[in-house]
Parts: sequence; C-alpha cells; structure tokens
Amino acid sequence: MKKILFTLTTFCLIFQAKAQDKNYTEEEVSYWNTVDSVKIGGTLSIPKSGSKFPVVLFITGSGQQDRDESILIHKPFKVIAEYLAEKGIASLRVDDRGIGKTTGNMAKSTGKDFVKDILSGVEYLKNRNEFDAKKIGLIGHSEGGCLAPEVAVKSGNVAFIVSLAGGGVDGLSLLKKQNFEIYKAAKVDTNVIRKYLDTFFEPSVHDILEEKDKKAMIAKTVSHMRRFKNEVGEKDYKNLLPVSPYDSVFAKQVVGQINNVWFRDFLISNPADNWKQVKCPVLALNGTKDLQVDADLNLTGIEQSLKIAKNQQYKIVRLPNLNHLFQYTETGRVAEYGNQTDTPTKETLEIIEKWILEVIK
Repeated sequence: MKKILFTLTTFCLIFQAKAQDKNYTEEEVSYWNTVDSVKIGGTLSIPKSGSKFPVVLFITGSGQQDRDESILIHKPFKVIAEYLAEKGIASLRVDDRGIGKTTGNMAKSTGKDFVKDILSGVEYLKNRNEFDAKKIGLIGHSEGGCLAPEVAVKSGNVAFIVSLAGGGVDGLSLLKKQNFEIYKAAKVDTNVIRKYLDTFFEPSVHDILEEKDKKAMIAKTVSHMRRFKNEVGEKDYKNLLPVSPYDSVFAKQVVGQINNVWFRDFLISNPADNWKQVKCPVLALNGTKDLQVDADLNLTGIEQSLKIAKNQQYKIVRLPNLNHLFQYTETGRVAEYGNQTDTPTKETLEIIEKWILEVIK
C-alpha cells in the first residue's frame, strides 16, 4: 500500500519457453482490455502433466509494479506462481499499466481502471483450452486484495479469492491505522500520534477531498500544521513534521499527493461494499506484524462483510510475526523488507496451495 507524505479481447501468443527441470512450462502472453484499449503483457505458468487446470490471476498492490511484484531483491508473485505450478495449479501474472509489456497511463488510472484490466484477464483465461473455466481464481496482494472482491462481483466467473494483506475497510481508515502503527514502531509517543492523526492527518485529508480550490487546500493544510504544533509543542511536532508549521511548499506537496487521481479514489473507496456481495470461497491472510495493512482491523472487516454476504466458505488466517510481504520479521518496518528471507514464507505458500486444492474439488 502507498503511504502519504505524512509518513506515510485476446491477442496473440508471442512465444513459449520451457522452465528447465521444472514440472511446468511458461508462456509469454498478451491480450487486450478492449474497453480502455490497454494491451496487457504477462506470464502464464502451466503444469506439464494433466489438463483443464485450475488457474489463478495475480493482482498487484498499489504503485506501478511488474508481473512478479518485484520489490528490492524479492519477487513474491514469481515465487507463488512457481510453487503453485509444481502443485498442479496454473497462473497468470501480468505487468501493471505503463510498465513491462503492458501499455496505458498509470498516472491517470484508478482502482476502477485496474478492475477493467483484471476482468479482461479473467476473460482471457476463460477462453484458454488448458484451463477449467469454472476454476478461475484471484490472488490479490494489498491493493490487489481490495480489488479482487469487486472483480468477483462484476465477473461472475471467479471461483475463489485469495486475499494477501487485502483491505477490509475504507481507504482513510486503513491509512490512519497504517500511520499509527508505523509511527508506533518508530517509538513515537502514542498520544502524540493520536493528536497528529486527529489535528493534522484526518482534517487535511477531508479538506483536500472536499475543497475545489487548490490554494484553499494549501492554506487549510498549513492551518492544520499550526494546530498540530500548538497541541504537542515544537519538539514532538518536529518528530513527525520536520518542517515549519508555516511551510506552504510542504503543504503543497501534501495536497499534490492526496489530490492525485488514484489517491482520491483509494481514500473514498471501501472494499467492504464488495466483500458484502462475495459468494465464492475466500481465503484471507494477514501477518500480525503487517504495519501497512493491519491484520486485526482488515481481517475483521473482511469477515464481518462475508457474514453479511452469507458466504458459506471462507477462511481467515492471522500469521504470527509476518509482515506485509509475508516475511518473518522483528518489527514489521519497511527497512526489513530487503532482508534475505523467504518471501513469502513456506508456511504461507502451503496454506494457499492446500486451500485452493480443497475448494476446487
């Protein structure tokens, strides 16, 4: 998930390449989101033995990411895809708009646009002879886990969802909790964090979302900076906002980020609205040390929504001591993401594999 400044239809097969000494093959493929004229490029991983395979479509988290969801030294989607392929589960992972082999303008796109890209991927898989059209699933990480239920509701062809640190509450609530946990892990006094959220963070977000004049947005943001300083004093203010409380340049940066087309849409969207309509099986996983998408807040939100949907087949799993990338972690802080460690853990992979094979019987 992104943090704000405070802390914050079928095209052609190009080629097929065998993965040496593996029980699966890989294909470089492309297809079209015809609604937005976006050409999407990705990699299919297909088990060698068998036919009419179950297949999953991966959905990346926020920000422009490649098909492997590469971050630092890790490629978590590639790891999951290869693991599942060895177990008889095919997959498609794709590049986001404007990166790799996918066209489109990421800077002008929102979650609603990404949903159209994902829907086109479901249609592509449905028309591939190797796959069972009744066993197409979604694996979404972070923002991808927020978008998956909307795709399932709109498609009618989604057989199951795996949410990896996906959202279960509205964007603003998620970000407030994210900021609180990140600052808490950085040893900032919790009373100061609460005042920061109540006097600066949330009021600034609301004003920027509601105000139409950019100069007024900047002026109101500066006023919230001053209010926060008055509440906590110079020292604690500087710990969180290392700028003058009259710094209009910083306020302009804050406005620019919140007023971004993607960010505005994320803040006002609520995946719970779609989770409440999801009838297909759902596996929702979160690490207990995930500072970006809090496990308790979001898994509780997902479960409550699925109960409203009268969903009869869901599983909620809290994984001890795992972070947002499903790595074992000491603190959960972003600084640990680059550690040499399994990403995701073997335990995470096994839970996903066993659950998928169970629900597609």
